[in-house]
Amino acid sequence: MIGVKRSLRRGISELIIILLILAIAIPIVLILQSWLSNQVSTLPTIEKIRGVYSVEYLSPQGTLVTLTVFNDGRSIVNISDIKIIYTTSGPTTSTNVTSVCSSTDTSMFKMIDPSSGCPVTISPGSSQVVTMESNNTVSIQKILIVVSSSDNPAAKRTIEISG
Repeated sequence: MIGVKRSLRRGISELIIILLILAIAIPIVLILQSWLSNQVSTLPTIEKIRGVYSVEYLSPQGTLVTLTVFNDGRSIVNISDIKIIYTTSGPTTSTNVTSVCSSTDTSMFKMIDPSSGCPVTISPGSSQVVTMESNNTVSIQKILIVVSSSDNPAAKRTIEISG
C-alpha cells in the first residue's frame, strides 16, 4: 500500500510527457505542411518574362526606345502597362516617370509599334517588339512593364527591364 501511494505522489514521468508532446506535435506539423503545400500550388503565377531595350537618339531632337519582351513560359501573357523612368536635361535635371499605355498625355512618349497599343499580347516561346518615341531627348534610367497571364488576368507582376 505504501508503494502505491508513493508512485501516485511522484506523478507522470518527464520522459512520458516529452513523448506525449512529440506524439501530438509531429502530426500537427505534418498536417500543416500538407495544407501549406496545397495553398502554394494554388497561388497565381506568371510565366518567365524577360526583356531588353535599346535607345536611339534622333536628330535634331527626340528619343526612340525599342523594347523587346520575351515570353519563355508556357502561357500567353499580356503587357498591360509600360512605365519609362527617364531623366531630362536642361537648366535643371529631373527624373520623371511616364506611363505609355495608361496615359492620355502622349506628349512625352507615344507607342509607335504595335499601333494597336496596350495590352500587348505575347504567345508562349515568342517575343514582341514595342517601339516608343519621344519628341524630347531624354536619358532612359529603366523601364518597368506590368504583365499578367492569360490564365489569371488578375495576377499582375511588375518586371524591371534593363538596357
